[in-house]
Amino acid sequence: MWSVWLAGVMTQQKRPPVSYLLSKGAVGVNIDIIFRIAGIGILISVLSIVLKQAKKEEQAEMLTLAGVVVVLIIVVQLMNQLFTVVRSVFNL
Repeated sequence: MWSVWLAGVMTQQKRPPVSYLLSKGAVGVNIDIIFRIAGIGILISVLSIVLKQAKKEEQAEMLTLAGVVVVLIIVVQLMNQLFTVVRSVFNL
């Protein structure tokens, strides 16, 4: 359903009403996403500590950088959802 709705947004067709978006959980903080980001942070920090103890500092830095990039991608997707909902609320 979201792919059809997103295709409608891309082509500027009629958007679903705000009540539909609220009922489908498009608005609000999804706790699963928070746990996913926290899990990525914990996993990356543990692996980074292990790599630093093994005297592989460069790989630890690259792992940390990769973790930051993954979390930034998740945050950008969330911001896209937020702006889409704001756009549909104000009929822009």
